[in-house]
Amino acid sequence: MATFASWPLRLGSPDHGSVVVPDFFARLRSGEGCLVVCPPQTREARGETWLGQMGLLQTAAGQTGWQLRGVSDIDAVVAANRRRLSRYRHARWADERATRVLHEVFARPLPFAEGIESSGLPRLEATGRAHHLIWTQELVIDWERPFAPADSLVVSGRSVAA
Repeated sequence: MATFASWPLRLGSPDHGSVVVPDFFARLRSGEGCLVVCPPQTREARGETWLGQMGLLQTAAGQTGWQLRGVSDIDAVVAANRRRLSRYRHARWADERATRVLHEVFARPLPFAEGIESSGLPRLEATGRAHHLIWTQELVIDWERPFAPADSLVVSGRSVAA
């Protein structure tokens, strides 16, 4: 996989008035797009609405040449963290100075909010830049725990590798 995003597009059908938002969109190394959907956990939840959404996704995949993959074993917490942090995937969030400061601040594990506060950077800027570094895996979190700024521990990937 080359790139990965969450909630990047909304697919609709003017003929049927239905709309579906895939869970994830991946750009494969081959350059091909891949829509990834996580079906509802229970069979009861997979009713007519779900079948209609899958039909719309299959049509879109066929028209665009994208793959369509269903993933039913993705952990709900990991998926929620990916959705939340994928908003910061774009390179526009990268900043050399902020990266250097945040790696220094998180050289030892700290709660996210505490590290942001102690960085000396403007809070909103530091938050966005740190989220980007988590997305790019330069800053490390436990993806299997809900990401909560007040108590989620973050550590520099440079510290982990050392």
